Amino acid sequence: ATLSEKSESELFVVFPNPSDKQLMVKLKESVQWIKAFDMVGNCVFVSTSGVSTIETATWSAGLYSIAIFFDNGKTTSRQIQIIH
Repeated sequence: ATLSEKSESELFVVFPNPSDKQLMVKLKESVQWIKAFDMVGNCVFVSTSGVSTIETATWSAGLYSIAIFFDNGKTTSRQIQIIH
């Protein structure tokens, strides 16, 4: 099930957006995984813990999707932009 915009914004925050060297992730619920995908669908990052920082300095500039799968079975995603 996908979360609504209101409840999604309450469960996690990704900033800054756009980003250069790193993204900060603040979670309010425990997660099974966090993944980042480029716009072609290649997975560029995977974590099975509630990371607070994602290093993006080696990522190519462009748009990415951050996908989060929560322990309660809900999923959500957010689009972010990497600039260099």
